[in-house]
Amino acid sequence: MIGNWKLIETYGSYGGELPHWSTVSDGYLYEFKSDNSLYSDEYLCEGNYLILQNNKIKMHFDCNESQILAMYDIYLDKEFLILTPNPSSCDEGCAEKFEKIN
Repeated sequence: MIGNWKLIETYGSYGGELPHWSTVSDGYLYEFKSDNSLYSDEYLCEGNYLILQNNKIKMHFDCNESQILAMYDIYLDKEFLILTPNPSSCDEGCAEKFEKIN
C-alpha cells in the first residue's frame, strides 16, 4: 500500500439509478508512507494512517483548524486500492477506487 494512489472511479447511486462505477476525471491523490504518515491533495495537509484488523484503515488528518477522521474497509491488489466507508452513510453502498501511480 506504500506509495501514491490516484482516485479514478467512485461507486454509488446517483439520482435514483442503480449503484455503478463512474470515472473521475481529476481525482485526488493519497500518498501512503512507510512511517504511517499520509498526505492527501484532497485536504492539502499531512496526516497519518493505521491498518487495523479485518482489512480496515483509520486515517487522521490535522488540517489547519479542522480535524478529519475516516474509517474504511480496504480491498487491495497490485493495481487498485478500493476504500469503502465503514460505517457507510450511503444507503445503497459507496466506494472509491484508486490506481497506483509512480
